[in-house]
Amino acid sequence: MQAANRRWVYYYDFNLESYPKDAPQFDLEDVLPKVKTLWQNGKAVHNYRNDEITIRIKEMKILKEYTGILLHLSDTKATDPAFSHVETGDVRVESKKEGEGIGAACHIIFKRDSIGSKKGWHLSIIEEVVGIPKSMIEQFLNYIFRVSCQTSFNKPGSKNKKGNICRPKANFNGHASSTLKESLKHGALQGITLLSHNSGEYIDDDKELLMTEQVIKLKVTGAPSGDKAIGIVQQARLFANSKSFGEVRVQYSEVVAEETKKNAKGEVKTTQIKKQRTLPIDAKSRNGDIENLLFTKSELIELKDEMGQCENTFHFELITKMKVLLSKV
Repeated sequence: MQAANRRWVYYYDFNLESYPKDAPQFDLEDVLPKVKTLWQNGKAVHNYRNDEITIRIKEMKILKEYTGILLHLSDTKATDPAFSHVETGDVRVESKKEGEGIGAACHIIFKRDSIGSKKGWHLSIIEEVVGIPKSMIEQFLNYIFRVSCQTSFNKPGSKNKKGNICRPKANFNGHASSTLKESLKHGALQGITLLSHNSGEYIDDDKELLMTEQVIKLKVTGAPSGDKAIGIVQQARLFANSKSFGEVRVQYSEVVAEETKKNAKGEVKTTQIKKQRTLPIDAKSRNGDIENLLFTKSELIELKDEMGQCENTFHFELITKMKVLLSKV
């Protein structure tokens, strides 16, 4: 469930790729007006899973330095929301009406200027919303681009007089943040998972059962942090490599903010806000590389104006603070 007074946002390097790859580079400034026209005509909508899930652009703004998009998701198969009375424990279920689905909203902003001299690359920030992962956003935008921006180009050597079909393609790459070592200065290592995706041996004489994946979960005791945690990760990496495991997943918690509140007695209490993270590592990585591995930059936004699960329009405070964060990078 989403908290009413805070939201996590993640930074991404948005790449407006060309599809196919040998097509001319698309420009975001040419793409945005076409997407906006599609939205204004009420056609920026796509259905998934036999029409069980619907995603649409609910609102879109093209400003001088930024572009904002508010996505709405409706899931007709999601469980009806329930409310439990804090004193009696009585439960009330609010049933969906005909044609309705459980709704969720996601704020996304893009910087209109490209990242350095990298044409087609733009810094973006996406609000973290359960049920609307990055992969779904990419899939939705690719549909929107295909409907609104599809064109043709002349491929060298092609005999096709009508030209070859092409379109822009959305790709969000995690924008690098602090290193694992820096994170573990204020966090704690919690667990390590070793994975092997290599085809193994048959476990039966008839060769009908083939081992295709192996997983080993390692429990970390004592909540180590800092250099000690890095040393433990390195030991797990060496063990994984010696046993032909290809991937090491490190689970750890990181203190990202502190919240100060008064209790009923008037005492001031400070609570640490922690974020659970998982970082995949190649088992063949060198020890020095592990310390400098990067993960996607994220920020916790505290809100004075409470925010619902599915805002009908841009939440002014959230989108404003997202713009400020984007301008600082």
